[in-house]
Amino acid sequence: DNKNNDENILQRKIYVDLNIQDELNKNNLEENKILNQRNIYKNNSIRTCQYTLLTFFPLALLNQFKNYVVPFLLMLFPFALVVMQPDLGTALSIAMISIGMFYIVGANKKWFVIGAILAVMAAPVVWFGGLHQYQRERIITFLDPDHDAKGAGYQINQAKIAFGSGGIIGKGYMKGSQSQQSFLPEKQTDFIFTMLGEEFGFFGAMTILLIYTFIIGILFWAAKTCRNRFGQLVCFGFMLNFFIYYFINISMVLGLVPTVGVPLPLMSFGGSSLLSLMFGFGLCQNAHIHKDQQLSAKGN
Repeated sequence: DNKNNDENILQRKIYVDLNIQDELNKNNLEENKILNQRNIYKNNSIRTCQYTLLTFFPLALLNQFKNYVVPFLLMLFPFALVVMQPDLGTALSIAMISIGMFYIVGANKKWFVIGAILAVMAAPVVWFGGLHQYQRERIITFLDPDHDAKGAGYQINQAKIAFGSGGIIGKGYMKGSQSQQSFLPEKQTDFIFTMLGEEFGFFGAMTILLIYTFIIGILFWAAKTCRNRFGQLVCFGFMLNFFIYYFINISMVLGLVPTVGVPLPLMSFGGSSLLSLMFGFGLCQNAHIHKDQQLSAKGN
């Protein structure tokens, strides 16, 4: 009997061990199935992302992007410093000049589309978290000039009154009522074009625009006749800088864009602006003098 009992106990142990082993095998199979499914999903996700990435960003486009990383960082550093001051007008000018330069050197148009989409997506964040209250007031005043006529809208409303009162031939030198009686703020700097329009009228304003157009034409001609790429980019870059500054300033005083602190080239009071302009003209003149000199990639 004892022998039979021992045999039964042994058989039961073997049976239990086999059941445990079967359960372990089943669990391992289930775990392997789950891991395989996860690997399949992971691989499919990676392939989907790769397909999507290569569809919208072809390999050639990604390789091309590497060539613009350093120029983008060179633009981003001063842009960030100016935004921190804060000087929104100059920061936007730097951004527009940089975008123009990227277009001139032949950047793929997809990057501009992507940049525009990102800018639209970031607009609410910038509006509520990045702009100061007075900057938001300027944009609101641009959209609704009568929003705060005696506060944020006072400057632009006085500028329109002064410019419109000049008529065709103007009121005469030093005879502008708005500018000479100090109704027009900052008439010697950002709003000097308004004072010129009031004193010299439509003809005076058009004369200034024709002079600026002539300067732009000279810079464009210097860029096109330069045989080395570096000289072309210097001339085109300064031409963009000159055009954007006077375009924004004149558009601002006419109420076509929000009020920003951008000087009118060669006209606004201020030594630093004039010094930087003369420096730029000197670079363009140097590029034109050496227009037939070929430069290697190292600048030799």
